[in-house]
Amino acid sequence: MKRIILILIVFLIFANGCSKEYKELSECDDKLDRIDKFECYIDVAIERKDLSVCDKILSELANSKEKCYAMWSNSTSTMDTTRCDIILSKFANTNERCYAYVANSTQNITICDKIESGLTKDWCIWAVARHKKDPSFCDKIQDSDFSESCYRFLAEEKQNTSLCDKIVSANVREYCYWDVALKKHDPDVCKGINGKYEWEVYDCYSNFAYEEQDESICEMIENELYRDVCYWDVAEAKNDSSICGRISSVERQSCYEKIGRG
Repeated sequence: MKRIILILIVFLIFANGCSKEYKELSECDDKLDRIDKFECYIDVAIERKDLSVCDKILSELANSKEKCYAMWSNSTSTMDTTRCDIILSKFANTNERCYAYVANSTQNITICDKIESGLTKDWCIWAVARHKKDPSFCDKIQDSDFSESCYRFLAEEKQNTSLCDKIVSANVREYCYWDVALKKHDPDVCKGINGKYEWEVYDCYSNFAYEEQDESICEMIENELYRDVCYWDVAEAKNDSSICGRISSVERQSCYEKIGRG
C-alpha cells in the first residue's frame, strides 16, 4: 500500500504543476540562487510550452531537469503520446509517466502497453480502470497492492461483492465487504465474507454498526465477546452510556465509567 501512496504522490507532482508568470528568460538568468533559477526555467517552459527552456538547467541537477520535461509534457495541449515520444531520449521514467498521464486523461488503456516499468504500468491500468469502472482491467494488473485496490474500489462503486472475492488478502477482502455493506446500507452483505475465521464477519458487523451508529446491528454477532465490543464501540461513537447496559460481560461497568452514565 505504501508503494501506491508513493507513486500517487509522484504522479500528482507530475500532473499538477502550477506556474508563475515569467515574461522574460532574463528574469531567470538574473537569479543568484541556482535552485530558484532552475525553478524559474521550469515555470517559463510551462508558460511558453517550450521544451528547449528545460535544457538551460544544468545536467548535474537531473531531478530538476526531469521535472521540467515532465511538467512541460503535461502543459502541452495535444492529448496524445507524441509529446511522450519527444522526451523519451531525455528521461525514460518521465516518458513512462507521460504515457500514464495521457492514458488516464484519454481513458485509453492500450497506451499503458507502451510502459515497461511494472509499477508505472500497473498504476496506469489502475487509473484507467477507475475512470472507466471496468473490473476486467484489474485482471491485467500484476502488483497485488494495485490489483486489490482496483477490485476494492470498483466493488464499492458497483456494489458488487463478487469483486471482493478476487482479493487474496483477508484484511483487504474484509474491508471490501465492509465498503459494499456501507454503500448499500445493508449489513447482510457481511454474511458473504468467506474468511478463514468467523471473527472476520463479526468485524464487518461491528464496523458497520460503528459507522452507522446503530447498536441493533451488534445483535447480529453471535459471539458474546465480539458483540460486547461492538456495543462498546457504538456507545462511544454516540456518546450514549445507555448502550453500555447491553454489554453482558464484566466490561459493562468499565463502559459506564469511560463514557459516563449521562
